[in-house]
Amino acid sequence: MNSINRVLITGGTGFIGTSLKNYLENQGYEVGVLTRNRNATGPKTFYWNPATNEFDQHAFSYAEYVINLAGENIAAKKWTVERKKQILDSRIQAADCLASNFLSAGFKPKKMISASAIGYYGQQTTNEIFAETSPPGDDFVAQTVQAWEKAQEAFENIQIPVTKIRIGIVLSNKGGALPKMTGPVSYGIGSAIGSGKQYMPWISLRDLLHIFHFVLENDFPGQVFNAVSPRHIQNRDFNRELARAMKKPYFFPDVPAFVLKLIFGEMSSLLLEGSRVSPEKIIREGFIFEDTDLYQTLLKAFDGTSNP
Repeated sequence: MNSINRVLITGGTGFIGTSLKNYLENQGYEVGVLTRNRNATGPKTFYWNPATNEFDQHAFSYAEYVINLAGENIAAKKWTVERKKQILDSRIQAADCLASNFLSAGFKPKKMISASAIGYYGQQTTNEIFAETSPPGDDFVAQTVQAWEKAQEAFENIQIPVTKIRIGIVLSNKGGALPKMTGPVSYGIGSAIGSGKQYMPWISLRDLLHIFHFVLENDFPGQVFNAVSPRHIQNRDFNRELARAMKKPYFFPDVPAFVLKLIFGEMSSLLLEGSRVSPEKIIREGFIFEDTDLYQTLLKAFDGTSNP
């Protein structure tokens, strides 16, 4: 049995947060959730609004350890000027709200684990394999992730240790990118996107939850870890394996980049670009990935057996 008793999750009503809550409870933790939904009910659910600094002080009873997943979905809507501001503000305000309320209450969690994203390295297709020490990119996603990570300094300034986890494409039937990817394939029109050469750093939901648990159980103050599978794969091969797992054909011409740019504008870079990202750092610390074969991972994602 672990020695950690209580964990507070922000963004705990999204598919990753909900899955993480259930997983940690199955491991014997008591888990509380911060939500922006005033109508959410339950003894372990607490209201907060980072934009207005509203925070239910009862949440402190679960904040022995805090996992911060809060932030607007970067791929949910087209990137207008207003949408970009929402994406950035949601991340900065979440950190500021937590830190200011901890400070004013004189409360100090033992550890913070903050979600981040591999978008830190920029939306680019290169031969480089990015590690945690690689320099950041300079596009909108990279700048957003840099600001997101910098906001965590608010916790370090009040002596709360922070570990950051840069997350790749999470494969699960519960939400995220995979259900959106299956749409064209389900109609038998699966194909590569753009050049098809861009890499897609992916991770199963199970391995991601295990990484959060691993970091929770061990001390990595000030560290950053990439949460991606050690198996690199390009978009063309990813979509071929996806079609295979769905028992659908894969023979249509590649979707031209200009079509995606017309539809999604600047956000099309999320689909058209991608580089290899290395998880070797967390492997050296002793973490073992369970899902490294993409085809098998997809099969398990569709039938739910890869969900802890």
